Amino acid sequence: MNDDLVIEQQSNTLPRLNVFQRIAGAIFSPERLMNDLEQKPRVLLGIILNVLAPVILMYGTFPMFKEYLRTTMEMTAANTAQQMTPELLDQVVNISAISTPIMGGIMAGGMFLIQALVIWLVTKIFKGQASYKQILSVLGYSSVISVLGTIVTVAVIYITGTYTDVTYTSLASLLPEIKGSFIYGVAKVVEVFYIWQLVVNAIGIAIVSKIDKKKAYLIMVLVLIVYAVFTGYSEIKAAALLK
Repeated sequence: MNDDLVIEQQSNTLPRLNVFQRIAGAIFSPERLMNDLEQKPRVLLGIILNVLAPVILMYGTFPMFKEYLRTTMEMTAANTAQQMTPELLDQVVNISAISTPIMGGIMAGGMFLIQALVIWLVTKIFKGQASYKQILSVLGYSSVISVLGTIVTVAVIYITGTYTDVTYTSLASLLPEIKGSFIYGVAKVVEVFYIWQLVVNAIGIAIVSKIDKKKAYLIMVLVLIVYAVFTGYSEIKAAALLK
């Protein structure tokens, strides 16, 4: 008991990390970051990062993204027997090119809050002690990795000159021949930065919830499975619109 008291006193006297140290910690020292967030949760940066990630991707590659939208809309119109004049197509593309990143950011922010809530409730099943704010902090700062992945994707898009909804660091980028299938959608989720982010999430959840690491990793595996199934189903639905 005395040992536990000493450990608790030491953790409460650990020097606080500044914002730059916390951002770097998500990449280089996640355990140190999560111990800091356990003592003082911070949620604002996480919300901002989740909202900005899709905005950075689409606005950051705007010329290629706009051309991607045009091609997709032309294919959808052709496959649904819709008649669109070139003028109408230009108008729709111009509006969508502005509104889609904004809506994407809003939806990403909302999904971030919902995902944190679900994970917080699941940790309670394992008798986790974390607050919702602590879970938000963990997921929020792990989003630094997601933004890093977005920056890499933007750079690759500029190098190739072609916008794609599949990141070049995912398994799906190696399987173009099965595009439109459930497996292809699942393969999109098998992505380097996303898996890295899940690992950091598991480390943080174990620390702030005070649960076994195996349980934290199990929670992240369940998140991965649910997201993979959803993405696989979405891929089938999207492909059906282009047939």
